[in-house]
Order: sequence, then structure tokens, then C-alpha cells
Amino acid sequence: MTLSEDKIRESLSELPVAWSGQTLGEVSLIKSVQIDGKCNVVVVAEVPFKQGEHHEDFRQTVIAKLQGIDGVKSAEVILTAERPAQVSKNDPHGMSKNPKLDVPVKNIIAVASGKGGVGKSTIAANLAVSFAQQGYKTGLLDADIYGPSAPMLMGLSGQKPETNENKKLEPLEAHGVKVMSIGFLVDQDTPMIWRGPMVQTA
Repeated sequence: MTLSEDKIRESLSELPVAWSGQTLGEVSLIKSVQIDGKCNVVVVAEVPFKQGEHHEDFRQTVIAKLQGIDGVKSAEVILTAERPAQVSKNDPHGMSKNPKLDVPVKNIIAVASGKGGVGKSTIAANLAVSFAQQGYKTGLLDADIYGPSAPMLMGLSGQKPETNENKKLEPLEAHGVKVMSIGFLVDQDTPMIWRGPMVQTA
């Protein structure tokens, strides 16, 4: 059987969705299906944030179904879930043009890409150091779970952050930039196997 996106979607369409009582074909959860030249399949699904306790079971069910499709060499399922916006008492309908951030940061620059290995961390690190050299109080948050490289780029490999009296992690500092990364908290030689809810919690 020749693998195609339509074939994958058709095969998944009858899977039950525990929290809705419907099938996967009746709810629009599958956002993308990617098939590479070696028949490795990656499915991205958008699931309700409030159904977090069901996410991993759902992911494993979809993976098992994909692995049973003739011609599929390997299967991975990535779940996304948008956290509901926090509603302010002074702005119950979320109409404020400048909602107050829940972090004490004046300006935030996000460096992101839908593809790995394109230089996101290098750009982010260089921007942070450049701002610090211009006199701006700057922090760098490396939000990459599977390939955190800020510790290496900032010359902080092998160092660990300490906790303060409020049991919160204190960022490390290099080149005038305060840095926080998951890379400080895990063994660099140990592969990350976190998925779904664990990644969201991190």
C-alpha cells in the first residue's frame, strides 16, 4: 500500500476520542500528517487543554494505530494544546490592547522556527549578549526541551542553578545575561523522552 496523508487520515478516522464520545474522523484534531521518504510518519494533533489527563492515552492509541498501518516504518504523535487565557477582573472579555504580563519583563523577543537545526539558539544568544552589551538588563530563556544548547553557547555547560529561599531557581549569568535552560537540569548525555503533558508542564 502506498502511504499518503489521505490514507493515514482515513485509517485514523474510526479511532474513538475518549473525552468527546466521537471518533477522530468526527472531530478536527489532526492538524498535519508528515511522511518522509523512509515511511516515517509524524502526526500533529491539537487537543483540548482541559483534557490533559487523557492526552497521553490518546497519543499512545494513535501511535499504536499508525504502527499497524501497512508500510509505516515508525510513528510519532505530537500533541499541542493552547492554555486558556487568564481573564482579568478589570477586563473580563479580554479586550485590553495591552494586557498585563504575569512576568516582570518589559519587552519579550521570541525566536522560533518550525524546523530544527536552523540557528534559533545561536540567534537568540547573540541577540541577548548584544542587548546586554548596550546596557539593557537582559535574560535568555531557552525553551527547547529536546535540544537545549544555551548552556553551551553561553559557556555555562555543566553548571547547575541554585534555588532561593522561595524554592525558585535562580538563573545563571554569563556575558551580562541571565540564562535559564532545561539543559541545566538534565544530563546532556541522556536523551529526553518527555512527551505531551510532561513537556507542557516543563
